[in-house]
Amino acid sequence: MNWTSYAVDLPDPGSSIFLAGKAGKICSSRLVSLNSGQSADKRRLAANGSENISSQPDAAHSSRAKFDRDAAAKQAGVTDARLGKLPINGPSKMAPQARPARPREADTREPTMKRRHLLPLLAAPALITRARAQGSAQGRPITLIVPYAAGGGTDIVARELAPILMEQLGQSVVVENRGGAAGHVGATSVARARPDGTTLLFAVSTNIVVNPHLQRNDRINLSSVLSPVTKASSYQYVLVIDPKLPVTSLRELIAAGKQPNADFSFSSGGVGSNNHLAGILFAEAAGLQMEHISYRGTAPALQDVVTGRVTMNFSSPPPAVPLAKEGRLRALAVTGNHRLPSLPDVPTLSEAGLPGIVILGWHGIFAPAGTPDGEMSRLEAAANKAIRDPRFARSLERDGLEVAAAQPRAEFAIAIREEYEFWGKKVRELDLKAE
Repeated sequence: MNWTSYAVDLPDPGSSIFLAGKAGKICSSRLVSLNSGQSADKRRLAANGSENISSQPDAAHSSRAKFDRDAAAKQAGVTDARLGKLPINGPSKMAPQARPARPREADTREPTMKRRHLLPLLAAPALITRARAQGSAQGRPITLIVPYAAGGGTDIVARELAPILMEQLGQSVVVENRGGAAGHVGATSVARARPDGTTLLFAVSTNIVVNPHLQRNDRINLSSVLSPVTKASSYQYVLVIDPKLPVTSLRELIAAGKQPNADFSFSSGGVGSNNHLAGILFAEAAGLQMEHISYRGTAPALQDVVTGRVTMNFSSPPPAVPLAKEGRLRALAVTGNHRLPSLPDVPTLSEAGLPGIVILGWHGIFAPAGTPDGEMSRLEAAANKAIRDPRFARSLERDGLEVAAAQPRAEFAIAIREEYEFWGKKVRELDLKAE
């Protein structure tokens, strides 16, 4: 076969069409991309069509194109005969008239390469800022999650501490309620939050050491995925009953509960919550059969005792003490080893006739595991100063709580793991299950 090849300049100075003709046929091949790195020799199109490399149009390229057209014109007699007198430079429907190459456009590739080199430098400040943000929450708002409904004991204490903690940290602290599953919903949301110190948990002991053992679908060991910042307070519980019941002492309550027609019940903030466990231990020690009614927090659980729908509740002091003083609830006993200053006339369980039972709880602040040590130390120092502030101590005393004894967070973490193991066995013994 004998093929004749042509290169035709197009109006667009960035492409060329490779034309090959044989025995009166014209065939067009693919567009050829520019490559300024090709030499002048490689720009020449071979007669057999095997090389179709074009270069970027410039002055040399324009001169070479003119040379190629002049050379082709010398062969016009032969070519025209083969192609049916089709002139190379004349008008044609198949091959457009060659046009002068456009002026060379500015080469932007080198600046592009420079921009590529600059990208890492431009991105560096953002990366540094992000790294700093992940390492320290200083200056950004902190969300303090309370895993119960508003108005309960944990919520009250958290809101009393938040403004003092805000002063110590120098940044805003917003209390947010995320109730459900006896505090498990709110606690796990913090465990899964970004570990940068901007999301903290204000928890009760059972959130961490008891409730995880009761979950069926989300059994997560919160003692390992949450890092303790500090213990905030310790407290005992108050046994409160419907004031319309015709009993005025613990002995009378136990005697009434053992009657054949007794229909006693107790409320709690959810299966595995502190007041749930207190109710179970009390019923076991007193020999009572009681129905457990679960709520999404202590506040609604207490409300149904006030209205008489439920017989009793073992409440943390903050929500129970004011209601007892108002006469809307009747306090029969406290679960610690000493009386509450805010309820001096209410005896302990031991004094009231049920010795050997002491039920205590605590509040603590937690961060997601993986929070940088520097941030944890900053949070711990600020929280300990806020907890020992006289204003917070007075509010705890008024509510019937006590400031927790000073304890480094490493020791607090060890104590939590021990409690977690203890309650894991206890939950199995009591055969407790989440509802």
